[in-house]
Amino acid sequence: MNRACGSVARPPFLDENTNYGAWKAKMKSFLWAQGTKVWTTIENGWEPPTKEIKGCGKEVEGEGQSTTKVVIK
Repeated sequence: MNRACGSVARPPFLDENTNYGAWKAKMKSFLWAQGTKVWTTIENGWEPPTKEIKGCGKEVEGEGQSTTKVVIK
């Protein structure tokens, strides 16, 4: 299967026979195609979503109530 032209639905494949420089350019293009926020997140890092709680600081939203923690200012 030749995926040289790329796809916005599937990331480029990297294996031992792949030219890393070409793969890197294709991966960057793939991530840009997902949206500029994706590339910004890769460059700047990801932070979990938070919401303000009056008087307590910020609540970090987890996958459920049991994983929620409160960070005090």
